[in-house]
Amino acid sequence: MEIDLGDIVAEFNLRLKDQPVKPRSVPEVGAHLKTTPADRVPSVPQPYSPHTGKVDRIMHMQADKKVPILGMVDLDEMGNKIGPSADQPSYTTDDVAGQFIVLTDNGDGTGLIAATGVLTGVDGAPVPQVTATFPDGHTVVESVNVGVGDVASQAFSFGAPEEVTPDV
Repeated sequence: MEIDLGDIVAEFNLRLKDQPVKPRSVPEVGAHLKTTPADRVPSVPQPYSPHTGKVDRIMHMQADKKVPILGMVDLDEMGNKIGPSADQPSYTTDDVAGQFIVLTDNGDGTGLIAATGVLTGVDGAPVPQVTATFPDGHTVVESVNVGVGDVASQAFSFGAPEEVTPDV
């Protein structure tokens, strides 16, 4: 699990005691950047993959950010980075309408995930997944949690209306 804490990222890995972790590949992402209005417009339909419920990694991003996918990196059984994956995957999402994220697959093993500004996991809203599918058919699935963005403005917050004159 990965949690973005602003200037630092906290990573947590869980594994069964006395059981080695299988070698695998994970996406390597760049710095979270501010989005522009053009980043938030999906080309519909986006490259589709069904929601599997299987999640290998979780990414947290703010509603006003985008994250470049730099490619995939291979990990050893202890989770250490070996280096870039030899095979380049294609990227797809279950958010085909682009309600929460806009996914761009550059076709060279890199891509971009941009938040549209809509929060995930709030009031029953789903959490979109991005799937990397390798040429041999194996996949890596990342869940993308979209949370509140940076402060951009202020607004009034009003309470419930109260009657100030008696009813006649």
